[in-house]
Amino acid sequence: MKLFPIILAAAILMIQLAAAQNETDFNETFVNETLANLPSLPFFLQKVLVDGIEATEEKVRIETGKTLPIEVWIKGNSSKSRDLKVEAWIGGYEYYQIRNATEMFDIEKNVVYKETLELNIPSDLILGDRNYTLFIRAYDKTDKIEKTFKLFAEEKRHSIKITDVIFRPGNIVEAGKNLFVQLRLENAGKVDEEDIKILVSIPKLGISAREYLDELPSRDTDSKKDSATTNYAALKIYEDAPSGSYELITRVEYNKGYSYVEEKKMILIKNELETQTKIIDPSLISIEQNKKVEQGQQGQYKILITNIGDIAKTYTVNASKKGDWGNISLSLTTITVTPGNAEEIQIIVLPKESGQHQFHVQIKNEKGELVRDEEITVNADKIILSEDYDLKVVFLGLIGVLVVLAVLVGLKNLIVED
Repeated sequence: MKLFPIILAAAILMIQLAAAQNETDFNETFVNETLANLPSLPFFLQKVLVDGIEATEEKVRIETGKTLPIEVWIKGNSSKSRDLKVEAWIGGYEYYQIRNATEMFDIEKNVVYKETLELNIPSDLILGDRNYTLFIRAYDKTDKIEKTFKLFAEEKRHSIKITDVIFRPGNIVEAGKNLFVQLRLENAGKVDEEDIKILVSIPKLGISAREYLDELPSRDTDSKKDSATTNYAALKIYEDAPSGSYELITRVEYNKGYSYVEEKKMILIKNELETQTKIIDPSLISIEQNKKVEQGQQGQYKILITNIGDIAKTYTVNASKKGDWGNISLSLTTITVTPGNAEEIQIIVLPKESGQHQFHVQIKNEKGELVRDEEITVNADKIILSEDYDLKVVFLGLIGVLVVLAVLVGLKNLIVED
């Protein structure tokens, strides 16, 4: 009987230590304002992380041309709150609002929630004195909390954007003729770039061409000419090239070849030497390839169909997987594309196993004729649990064993006494 209180006390002590550890994990940055809001608001902001850095009164550095992750920790206070949303935005950009918001969710009393948002910071953000303000707002039907944080914006050291790809005579070319490709480039980085290499290729045909641009100043230089148009790169299309749609890749290498940017376009080749019975489908079809997806998480592959013909075209899409590595579905199975327009279909994959997996995509026109037949590779990354997570699991398991042991010893002693 003397052993039972000792074991039970040890179990209670370990539970209290675990609770204390969880409390220290959440640093309540806004303590003073939170205490003021406790009587009136059913929720309060506990902390905000900007690109992994806790936002306080100090400025947080952000980089243009990147996706900025924001984590908002919010805690239920006096009562349950329904239909809550968290919103984040940055002011001062001329062309559109840099803003994002979560879906609606409910908050229980004394429970901490973490909401993650992403803001796409444009590369052409007008920096001025480089100081910006991040606004965070949490609100429901009747209550709201709003906080502001200081940001310091900087460009990437090396960054070039492809702002336009120009084809001459156009993106429809006859076999045996030349296709001329020109790029419009913008230096969105901090430093001037020199000896820029421009590569244009059609991998399916095995043809390529290259051009060079001597220099491209940054926006910080006195010339303020941070954009330039390259010379035309000439691609000779083989006379026996089959009619159909082809992927054209433009690649710009800079920073002594250590950095590059790519853009992919679709072109249509017509071969008049082919028999007149050969059907040329008047659409450009692009399918995303070799994306990385996390094991157990959904990933999306985009099919883009552009109708460059004169009449509306209807297509049927089918996707099938090889083996039992996961689930696969389509946002649409049938789609109609009007002349001069483009439509998208999403292929949604959910890998249950890590590694490389394949699925098959077939696209048919309204006559049932196969216009695209392609095998796609899924690279599923394995989920690796952190060391902290493993230690917590072991710690909680030990607590459970001690509690069970304490109960069994207590029951045994009661039986012996009876």
